[in-house]
This record gives sequence, C-alpha cells and structure tokens, in this order.
Amino acid sequence: MNRYYTYENIKLWERGAWDCKISPMQALARFLCQSGAVDFACKEHETWEPEYEEGADAQAIALGRYISPGVLKKLEEKGLYYAYGAAADPWFVLLPEKVKRQEEHEPKILYVMRCLDTHNPFWTTDLFEEYREYFKMAAEEQMMLLFTITSDPQKVDLTTIMVREISQRFNVNYTNLYMDVSALAKGGQSLRDVPDFCYRGVEGEMLEDPAAAVEKFGALQIPVLNISKQWATCESLEFSNFTPGRIGNLPFSYERLVHSAVGKRMADAMRLEYDYLTGQEEEVQRHLQEKGLRGEYHETNNRGWLTVTPLSAYDDENCRIPCMMIMQEIVKADPHSILSAYSLWYEYLNIAAAGDMMLMFFALEDADSNDIYAELLEEATQMYPFLDRSRVYMTGHSHNGHFTMEFMRRHPGMLAGVATLGNPHGLGNLTDNVQTTEAAIELMSHVDMPVINIDGEWENQYSCKFTANSRARRMTDEQKVVFWQNRLRASRCPMRSAEEILAAAESCDYATRKVGVPNDRSEVIYFEGDECYVADIKNVDGKVHLRVITIENWPHATSAHAPWLSWSFLRRFARDQKSGKLIDLFDIQKL
Repeated sequence: MNRYYTYENIKLWERGAWDCKISPMQALARFLCQSGAVDFACKEHETWEPEYEEGADAQAIALGRYISPGVLKKLEEKGLYYAYGAAADPWFVLLPEKVKRQEEHEPKILYVMRCLDTHNPFWTTDLFEEYREYFKMAAEEQMMLLFTITSDPQKVDLTTIMVREISQRFNVNYTNLYMDVSALAKGGQSLRDVPDFCYRGVEGEMLEDPAAAVEKFGALQIPVLNISKQWATCESLEFSNFTPGRIGNLPFSYERLVHSAVGKRMADAMRLEYDYLTGQEEEVQRHLQEKGLRGEYHETNNRGWLTVTPLSAYDDENCRIPCMMIMQEIVKADPHSILSAYSLWYEYLNIAAAGDMMLMFFALEDADSNDIYAELLEEATQMYPFLDRSRVYMTGHSHNGHFTMEFMRRHPGMLAGVATLGNPHGLGNLTDNVQTTEAAIELMSHVDMPVINIDGEWENQYSCKFTANSRARRMTDEQKVVFWQNRLRASRCPMRSAEEILAAAESCDYATRKVGVPNDRSEVIYFEGDECYVADIKNVDGKVHLRVITIENWPHATSAHAPWLSWSFLRRFARDQKSGKLIDLFDIQKL
C-alpha cells in the first residue's frame, strides 16, 4: 500500500463528506434512541418460553414476530393485514386491504420508529398491546401503519433501508408519509432539542423552527412530521458499505482500499451520487452520453426499472448485443435509487460503454415478485431490437445474489449464465433468504447453467477465520461439506469427499487455500493491486461451467473487480433459444 497515492475524488471516502447527503430523519431517529425517548425496555416476562397457539407461523416465531392468530384474525375482520420482514433490522406493517391487493399505491402512512431489545421473543406482542389504539384508528380510517425497529442507536441509518424495502415490497409511494414524534412530547422535549436536525417546508425552504411543522394525525391527534420528501438518504450505498458499523471487527484495511486504484474507480462512481439527486437530471444524462451510453427509466405497473444501452447499438439495424440483467432495486418512491444503481454497478457501465452489452436494473424484495423481471425482459426485447436473447445473463449482490439463483431456477431457458456476488461458495440455507431446498438442487442438476460466485476474503467462511458481521453465524465443518456438495450436485460436478473439502483451506496451493474449496484448476489474477483467487471446477462432461473467486482484503460489499471478473467468464456462453441448449462460444475444456 502507498498511503501517498491520491486522486481527484479521494475525499469522498471521508465520513464528513457525506453528512450533507444524509436524511435529517436520521438525526431525529438517533436522538430518540440515545435520549431514551424511545427506550429499549419491553415488558418484563416471568419466562421467555411462550406457549404458541395452534396454527402459529413458525417463521414468525423463529424471528420473534409471533402474534396470536386470534389477534390477527380480528385485525383482518377490521380490514388490516399484518406483514413483517427485515433489512438488517426488523420491521412490520399493518396494511389496509386495498394496499394489500396493490390497488392503492398512495395510502396515508403513519411511521413509528422504535429502538428496543429484539432478543425478547415477546417484543412484537408487546408493541401490539402498546399501540392498540393506533391499530383501531388505522382500521377505522383505512390507513397504513409502518414500524421499524432497531436494537442499536448507532445503526439508525438502516431505517432508511427498511423504509425503502417496504415501499418495494408493497408497491406504495411515499406521498403521504408521516413520522410519529409523540415520544418527544412524552419525554418533555421538542424538535428544537434535536442536534443537527433540519427540516424543509413544503416549498423546500429551511425552517428556523422545525417544531412549527408538527401536525396532528388522525382521530388520535398524534403529533407527526410530514417526511414524504425527506425520508430518503442520499448517502452513497457504495460508501456506507464500508462504514465501521457494517464492517465490524474484521481485519479489513480501509486505508488500503482508499489509497488504491480500486478505491479510485469506486470514488469516481460515487461522484454521481454526490453531485446529483435523482439520476434523471440532464447532467447525469450528459455524463452517460459522454461514455457513449443512454440511460432510461421505465415504469410497469407502478414498478420502476432501468435500462442502459450503448449508443452504437442504434446505428446498425443488424446489431445484436448481450444483455446483463442486474438484480438491483429501482425504487419509485426513492429517485436517488437510480444513482445508487449506476454507482454500485459503475464498472458494468464501463463494460457497456465499450459496446459489449446493454444493462437492465430491477429487483423486488421476494422471489415470487421478482418473476416480474421475466416480463420486463420481454418488454425490453420489444423496445430494443438489438437485444440478443441468446446472450442474456443475470447478476446480483448479497440477497440479490440469492434472488438471482432463484430466478435462474425458475427461468433457466432465459439465461446463458449467472454471477452471484457476496454469496457463500457453497449452497445452503445458513444465510440464504431464499432457501436452497433439495428440490431446488435437483432441478438445477438438470440444467446446464454456467455459474460464477465471487466473494470477499473476509466473508469467505471456507477459508477465513473471521465472521462477515456480528449477525452472521459461523459454518460448522459439517455445513461446509454439505453446502459445497450441494453446489457440486447443482452444477453437475463430480462429488468430493468431506476430507477433500475440509483439506482445501490448508492446501499447499496458494489460490486453493484462499478460496477454500477443492477444484480442478486454480490461479491468482492480479486486478488493480488486489489478488483475486480463482478456482475452476469441471462438470461431468469435463467442461468448466462453475467458477468461484475470492477477492483479497474484501468484506461483504460490492466491488469494482466483480463485473470484470464475472463478465470475463460469462461472455463465453450463449443459449439456443429454440432447443434451450447451452452453447460454449470459447473452447475452455482443456485445463
């Protein structure tokens, strides 16, 4: 590392550089948590071994989201429906029937942020009891209630992610979003007491006294703040992935990243998020045009999605180019999500700028809803006659990597290959939000699908002694064996014994040791100052359709390396749209 290496946008790696882009709601949320206005205490229970009613949701019990079926039935009789989820921290909502059926996209929403101990399995039940009057009001006035929960006052920045996820999952726009601030009054405080809090009026002007903007909400006259246009943060997702709260106690070297060519690439990408707000400004389009690209935002059934195409594709009516389908949320309620997509996947923009492909961006928050992507591909095929359907690929990072695998299982004939990023090299349900079942593995074993999986050195549990974050669980040796054997079966590769799998992390071969799984060929690729450890595995036909890569000094975050590494592998394959057979465009059988 050379700590004297610098570049134009290096200051974007400094925490203070993004303070001006953070939602003012984060300052309010942090104050509520730290001041005790929103406390950690749940009701005291004599035992934490509750008795659950027959028919209780097993997953809800496991996650601490259990609510008595009798209570839920009464709510549903009044037209309110309970749903829950998690984006790092938990959330739950009460939905009017029209919102549940996705017939209403702009409901009146009351947002309640709480900071409490979620280790208590009764926490959801306690909140239901505490907010009974809110639920009654919501049922009578057919409004939506939104609760986000954090167990750590230092991680209130995650609330924005939760609110964004809820918008995606239930197809709602935040044109009527009100934040409950009654906790301030209960604590004898007001918005004037909140440090660094600022609030803009309806015309965008900064209010000297934010307390003057407090309104009364619903029949209960709850003190609220209209945050419809101020809930979202414009801090770079690329940057926030590397903050101490996300990295934890890993031996990741932040300084090495900042003073590197990869850090420069990423800072150049973050510049878009720093300079602009929505991704649809003329200046953003001009930036893309200077790269020879056209970016277009689309809506289908109130769902936002994005395409990026090379301008050269429009010049030749016989032109046919590949399409990379990227699992990345484009949130209608958060126009900044367009810039986040450009920034996170900026190196794919650079590949598209060379005329090598066009890009699509879309993702929702569950596997079933992501089936819509298949419909959007058909729509894009009509829009862009140069889209080569024989060379369509998909990629996604973290949970979107899991969704990528699930989409592939459901629509194998559409894809010529997939790249999953930030996922374990093995296939299992330890961290998957999409469960890898025996049936799913059996289905994949009948499909000849090229797969490349790329993770970071500090998240690879096959070779790393550290855990990706405090929430993650370590894999046991038994799980390492079973999950890698699952991967081999799914990719039609010869089976490896438990001894071979566990011995890989101690291999005398450097790259194999770093990847942590047995393979047929390994190598080290040097990319912009970082070592990338590559392992190729042959299938039963002797072909390399499975590749795994681990990147040196990398945590659970998107990287500038991954698009280039994944494309160098996937571009070798196509799929015949009539027969469904995979076509090897390059001869890579010989190792």
